[in-house]
Amino acid sequence: MLFSSTTLVLLVLFGLIFRATFYWILPVAPGEPVGIADVLELFIYFTILGMAGLNILLGLLMLVIPAWRDVRLAIISLIVSVVMPPLYFILHALVPRLM
Repeated sequence: MLFSSTTLVLLVLFGLIFRATFYWILPVAPGEPVGIADVLELFIYFTILGMAGLNILLGLLMLVIPAWRDVRLAIISLIVSVVMPPLYFILHALVPRLM
């Protein structure tokens, strides 16, 4: 559970670093509305959503199954899973261009 929550936070940081740096370097083909950078950013966001969903499922299972019960870790995991996708969605538009 700790690994899953940490991976989710690191994935959000990776997405923000990608947006600040490499997003602006990758070219868009002439006449195309989106480029490879937009596709990669969409992939990163869907991966964040998938990780958050998996983390929520694991957190709920940790609360329900007596052998796995660790309420403190489950609550922290649920909070991280609910906060990270909207936080990334809000911050990715605010990240300054560094390159």
